[in-house]
Amino acid sequence: MKSKKTEGLSVVECRYGDWLWKLLSDDDSEIFADLQVVKSPREFDDYQLCGLYHKAGVPFDVFEVQYKPIEGMRVHEEIVNAYCHTILDAAKGGNPILFAGGHCTFAPGVAGGLRRALGEDKKIGIVWVDGHDDLKTEKTSDDRFLAGLPLATIIGLGMERWRLAAGLEKPLEGRFVLHSDCRVLTQETQEDIDNSGVTIVDTIGFNDPKRWSYAVNKLAEQVDVIYLHVDIDILYGKYIPAFLVPTPGGNELTVVMDNIRTVMDTGKVFAFGVFNTCFMEGVPGQEITTLTGMKLIAAGLENWKEHPEIKHP
Repeated sequence: MKSKKTEGLSVVECRYGDWLWKLLSDDDSEIFADLQVVKSPREFDDYQLCGLYHKAGVPFDVFEVQYKPIEGMRVHEEIVNAYCHTILDAAKGGNPILFAGGHCTFAPGVAGGLRRALGEDKKIGIVWVDGHDDLKTEKTSDDRFLAGLPLATIIGLGMERWRLAAGLEKPLEGRFVLHSDCRVLTQETQEDIDNSGVTIVDTIGFNDPKRWSYAVNKLAEQVDVIYLHVDIDILYGKYIPAFLVPTPGGNELTVVMDNIRTVMDTGKVFAFGVFNTCFMEGVPGQEITTLTGMKLIAAGLENWKEHPEIKHP
């Protein structure tokens, strides 16, 4: 697949939250998931106020994820379905897609939308930058939160009904997933990781520019497009004081920004998102957390000089 100069940008914003969505059984038959709408000011309200999207230096269009009830679906399925269809609209012009707002839980909808927009013949790679593995299933999850299941769902390890609702009829291939730093890894998921082909770059490797560049470029050579997914919990807590689930350890902001730039420099990134920047209104430290999100996005936008040229199937 050819790369082309970035001449425009599609921005997908999402006002919905996923706080405490949880499995209530060892399958997906019982799930607690209610619709949460975080009103202004949201992080992307500040992004717009500060002109963040202009950092790309190209014209942009904004698309907002619109929730609507769908007969036969539950809230967590309706949201990813809405993401899928929003991405189909955002991709029509062929411009790369930035995700502003939203949570890791919505990532199956991102994958489903990309698959439908790009066609079944394209190899989609994922660079998943996250402090957690997100590779749990309805059977291996220890805390039962849906937030720990999206990547496993995308590559077909579990939650089939959720994946299908997201528009992803066939799972993406685990061998085209690069995950780092994955420092919170549960033993229950290790066997699935080993069998799936997912490549894990640990925290030490994530902080080694040569190792990171090698892993990223190796993936880029194997795939047609890359979806770069960044969970803000990859960072030390001092940069994200409003993050409601403190994650042990972390990485410096400059390291994560540089690593985002490395992925962008491949020319293979078609979709990029920084997730979990905002949870609830009135949480202390939200201004700092929002500023951190802005810096991560800016690092990507300034290096998003090329992207894969897509043609709709």
